[in-house]
Amino acid sequence: MRVYLFAVVLLTATSGAQAAVQDLPNFVAYPEGFASAGQPNAAQYVEIAEAGYDRVIYLAYNDSPQIKGSNDRDAHAAGLDYIHVAVRFDEPRYTDFAAFAALMQMSDQHTLVHCQVNYRASAFSFLYRVIYEDVAVADAKQAVDAVWQPNETWQAFMRATLEKHGKSMDCAGCDWRSDGTKD
Repeated sequence: MRVYLFAVVLLTATSGAQAAVQDLPNFVAYPEGFASAGQPNAAQYVEIAEAGYDRVIYLAYNDSPQIKGSNDRDAHAAGLDYIHVAVRFDEPRYTDFAAFAALMQMSDQHTLVHCQVNYRASAFSFLYRVIYEDVAVADAKQAVDAVWQPNETWQAFMRATLEKHGKSMDCAGCDWRSDGTKD
């Protein structure tokens, strides 16, 4: 009876943590076992750990006005590994993506990738899924579409990155308009 009660309490706590993580700005969970989101606050790092994530990869600058606490300290206090790859929003570089991809490949840790609003993180996740997880472009694009329509800078970056890996971002039914509209 005690074991059963413990299991119910544990499942309830985990379910609550999963729900809390889904409240992160623009949260997207990917079938490949990682997720992306916008900026968590200090308390949400605890919820991220309780939801079963092992590490956080942060893809923006530390001096952004949207930062809600101290990313590295908050993540470590929650028991999470924390990795920072500074990516300029107005000038993403292939070397930034290559560093991110290497981090993703070096461990099978359950990972939350985040930036300020999940624009950089969703774009890097799209690229990683298509290049390294062999997810169809149309399927990976649906996750990006749930967050934003990449602007011309990001579309050019995504296209060039895919081409470096012998892939194309063209797909039937994909709409890459950068005017902010969605179908």
